Amino acid sequence: TLHDGGTTDFDNCIYPSDGADRVVVRQCIISKWAGAGVQLYTGASPIQNPVVEHNIIFNTSGGIPGTANTDTGGFTNGHRTQGIISQNVVNSRVANNLVYALRDDGLPRYGILLGTGSTRAYHNTVADNPTEGIEVAFDAALSSEVKNNILFNNAQGAIVDDRPLAA
Repeated sequence: TLHDGGTTDFDNCIYPSDGADRVVVRQCIISKWAGAGVQLYTGASPIQNPVVEHNIIFNTSGGIPGTANTDTGGFTNGHRTQGIISQNVVNSRVANNLVYALRDDGLPRYGILLGTGSTRAYHNTVADNPTEGIEVAFDAALSSEVKNNILFNNAQGAIVDDRPLAA
């Protein structure tokens, strides 16, 4: 159980480093964290084959927003507000998680964000969040799959596809 940590939304609970291979985040309870519950997001070297499964994440993302910077390829620094972020990964699996009741302070609060890379999001329950349940974003997310999830009572929709249209 991980709870009551961080002071800004840069303080993510679980955040593997660049180039990590076969990271497994399993059977954690994460609550009252200032940043994201689990952030799979790296710089130059993608995380390979991470697995995030059987976790309960709630009441996260209550930190003070950091410095805004919109020149980050889609992310705005200071808005790490999701339960689970899977971005810049190779062959990621996000499965059988419960993500609910993220804090509502007017910022986007996606239960699960799938960004660049290849992520399979299966059998998750995402509920009672102030914006989208699952956000699919950025070009490389074309290789991601979202199947058999339970999504309800997310204020701005269940699954939002924000990928750019192909030229």
